[in-house]
Amino acid sequence: MATSDHDSSCSCSTCSSGSFHYFDSNSKSTGKTKANILDKHEVDDEDLPETPVMKSMYARLEKEIGRCQHNNIQLLDFVHHVWGLDKSVGRQILSKPIPLDPYQLGMYTDGLRCGRFQDHFVVLADALVKAAVVELGDSNSDDVTTNVFWDAKARDKPIKHRDTDSNPVVFNLWKPTQPQELEPDWSVAKHIIEFKPVPDTKQTVQAGSSHPEPSIDAPKKGSTSTLKRSFDSVNDAGDEDGRAAKKARLIGDDIAPFKYSHLPSYASQALASTSRYWVTGLIFDSFKVTACYFDRFLVTSTTPFYFDENPERLALVLYAMAKCDRMHAGFDPRLHRQPYLPPQTTTGEPNCQQELPVKDIVGSFFQYPGSIDSVVSSQPALPVIFKVCEVIRRPYGLVGRGGAVYKVRLRLPSGALSEEALAYKLSWASKKRPSEIDIVRLLKERLPSESHVHFPDLIFTTSFTAEDLHLPWLRLGLNLTSDNHEERVQEGMLGRLYGKLWEVGSIENFKKVWLDCVECHFLALKMGKVLHRDLSENNLMIRVFGDGVVKGVLNDWDMAKLVGDQGKSLSESEQCTGTFPFMALDLLERETSPHWLRHDLESFFYILLWAAIHYNLAAKTRDEKVHPALEAWTTDLKSNTERKIQILSRRPIPVQMLYSCVKPEFADLVQDWIDPLRRLFMSAQDAYYITQEPSDSPLDEETYGGKLTFKTFMAAISVTPRTWGIPDFLDGED
Repeated sequence: MATSDHDSSCSCSTCSSGSFHYFDSNSKSTGKTKANILDKHEVDDEDLPETPVMKSMYARLEKEIGRCQHNNIQLLDFVHHVWGLDKSVGRQILSKPIPLDPYQLGMYTDGLRCGRFQDHFVVLADALVKAAVVELGDSNSDDVTTNVFWDAKARDKPIKHRDTDSNPVVFNLWKPTQPQELEPDWSVAKHIIEFKPVPDTKQTVQAGSSHPEPSIDAPKKGSTSTLKRSFDSVNDAGDEDGRAAKKARLIGDDIAPFKYSHLPSYASQALASTSRYWVTGLIFDSFKVTACYFDRFLVTSTTPFYFDENPERLALVLYAMAKCDRMHAGFDPRLHRQPYLPPQTTTGEPNCQQELPVKDIVGSFFQYPGSIDSVVSSQPALPVIFKVCEVIRRPYGLVGRGGAVYKVRLRLPSGALSEEALAYKLSWASKKRPSEIDIVRLLKERLPSESHVHFPDLIFTTSFTAEDLHLPWLRLGLNLTSDNHEERVQEGMLGRLYGKLWEVGSIENFKKVWLDCVECHFLALKMGKVLHRDLSENNLMIRVFGDGVVKGVLNDWDMAKLVGDQGKSLSESEQCTGTFPFMALDLLERETSPHWLRHDLESFFYILLWAAIHYNLAAKTRDEKVHPALEAWTTDLKSNTERKIQILSRRPIPVQMLYSCVKPEFADLVQDWIDPLRRLFMSAQDAYYITQEPSDSPLDEETYGGKLTFKTFMAAISVTPRTWGIPDFLDGED
C-alpha cells in the first residue's frame, strides 16, 4: 500500500477541520483535532481495478453473482418490501422539500478530493434523518434517535475483513446499550454503507451543478472491460413517480453498481459472522447512491440516484434504514443472547423484534419450535433450545450453500445444558437436489443396520423455504428464471459431534477410519443408490466409543445425488462438484461432466496424500499452513490441474520430491497404499487416453474399460472388501 501525507497546501475540509468518529441523531462533533486523527491520504492499490488482486476478486464475484443479480428496483418498492417502511410514509418524504445544508455538502465535496468524506457524510445523514422526522411530525421517533452511524475509516483500528484491509465503509446500527459495545463489528451491522474510492484526487468536484466526472465505474474511451456485460450494465429506469430521468446520463451511469465495489464482499462477511438471512447496504460513488440487498439466493439493487439533486431520496433511504427493525434487517429471529421463553407468538416462535442482534454467536442460543427425536434419552421441553459453544466452520461466499457448523449443547428442561456436545449444521441447500436430511434417512432405511454407525446420526432437523422466511425479494416482482435463479431451502441439522480425521491418534486408527469411509461410500452407492460427490478431509470423520474403539463416519451428504438402478444419472453431464483440493482431475479439466464412482475414488486417494503431508497423528493436529508441495491444489484451476497431472505422470522426479515431504508416521502408508493407488490411476488413465488405438473398441469412460472400479481400488491396497452380510454384494463390479 502506498501512503502519502497531506502537505501544508492541502485545503480540503477534512484536513482543516478534523474528523468525526461516532454519531447518533442527538450527537455533535467529537471535537477531535487534526492532531488527534489519522490525517493521511491513503491510496490503497487494492482499491483500484487495475491491480491483479482486484481483477481476480471481481472475476470471482462476477462468477458468483453475475447471473443472480437483479438491478433497477424502484426505490420506494425497495424501502417498503425490504426495510418495512409504509409506502404512504415513503411518498410523503419524497414530496417534502428536504434540502441539503450547503456548508455540509461543501465539506463532503471537499472531502472527495482527499478520500476522507465518510465523516462529512455522517453529518449530512444525521441532518437528513432529523429533517425527515420533523417533516413527518413523527412523534414515535425513538427508534430513529437511537439509530447511529459508525465511521470505520476514522477508527484507530480497522474492522477486520478477510478480502481487504481497506475500509471505506460506515456502519448503520442500533445504539449500543453497554459501553463495551461501542466498537461494532460485522455481526451487528444493521446496514453497511460503502464509499467507492475516487482514484483521481485532483479532479474538480462541484456540488449543486453538474455531476462530477464518473469515478472508476466509467471505462476510458476506447477501453474494453474484461468483465461480462451482465456485470457491466443495467437498464436505465425512470424516477419514482414514473417520469423520465431529469438529465442525460453520463458515461458510466449504466455500469452495474457492484463493479469495483467491496460491498458484496462486506455482505458475505456480515452473513458469515452470525446467523443472518440477508444483508443490505448503500454504495456511494461520489454523489451517486444505490441501495443493495444480498442473500444466499440473489443480489438486487435499486435504480441509482444522485443525492445532490434529490436529497429527499437520500432522506427516504436513511429514514427507512433508521426505522428498520431487526427482522427487516435480516437477522435470524431464532438466534438470541439468552433463551427467550415468554412471550410466544401464535406460531410458537419468540416475538423479539426489540432484542438487539447477537454480537458473538458463541454463547448465544438457537431456539426452534419442534421436538427432539427419541435418540436423546432426556428430551427437553419445547421449544428446542441449544447454546453455541464453538464455531466449527463459518460459511464462505455470498450466493450459494453458505454452510456453517457449530458445536452446541442442548438446554434441558431443568435449564441446565447437556453434558454431551452436539453439532448443528445450518446451510442453504439447493432445492434441485434431494435434501441432505432425506438422503441420510434414505440411507438408514436402505442399508444394513451394522453400517448405520458410519453415517450421520441426526437428532433434530428443521427446514425453511424462502416463503417460510418471508424473504423480501419475493415481493419485488423480479423476473426469476432457471437461468438467473436457484431455489434454496434453509436446512438445520442437529446431530452427534464427530472428531476430525487428523485426531485419530495413530496410523492404525487413521487407516481404519479412512477404510470405513471408503467401504460405506461404496455401500451407499451399491445398496442405497446414492453417490456422495463431495469428498474432502473435513467429511471423513471419526467417532470414538467408550472402550477407545474408533470408527469412520462419512459426513456431509448435501451434494449427494440419487442414482437409478442402471446408474442412469451417473451418465448425465452436469456441473462438476467437489471440494477444490480433492477434486478428480477429470472434473477440473471440464466445465460439465458426469460424476462417476471413480471420481470419488480419486478424491479418496488425494485425501490420503494430503493427510500424509499435513497430519501429526500422535499430536492429533494438522499443520496450520498448506505445504508448498500441495499448495497448487488450493490456488487456482490451472495450478491444481497441472500439479495433479504431475502426480499421476510417469515422471519419477516430481513424485519422488513429493514423497520426500511425507511425515515419518505415514512412510509405510506410501509404500502400502499411496503409491499403489497412484499407479492404479496413472495406468487406468494411460490405458484410456494414450495406449488406446483408434481401431480398438472404445473403452467405457466410466471405469476406463474396467481398470478403475471399487474392486481394482481395493485390490491395489491389498484389502478384501466387506460384504456387509449381503449375498453377491460384489457381483457385477468388475
